[in-house]
Amino acid sequence: MIPLAEHPERNVIRLELRRNVILQSLEGELRDELEPHLSIVDARKGDFLVRQGVREMAQYFILDGILSSASSATPRARR
Repeated sequence: MIPLAEHPERNVIRLELRRNVILQSLEGELRDELEPHLSIVDARKGDFLVRQGVREMAQYFILDGILSSASSATPRARR
């Protein structure tokens, strides 16, 4: 993960984030406040963003590509 501010394509990424359906409603001041908390993850086909059972609080904004999800219930969850 690379902080957005340090990414070599940070200006292009900022423009892409402004087009995001969720983020485009943020005013400039709120966007500026959020930016230091953003990191860029370059994932490849087959990479996992989240694994089942991990209680991680993260939000991903997909800028390019396709996101697929798959889940299965564990025997404990089926009870």
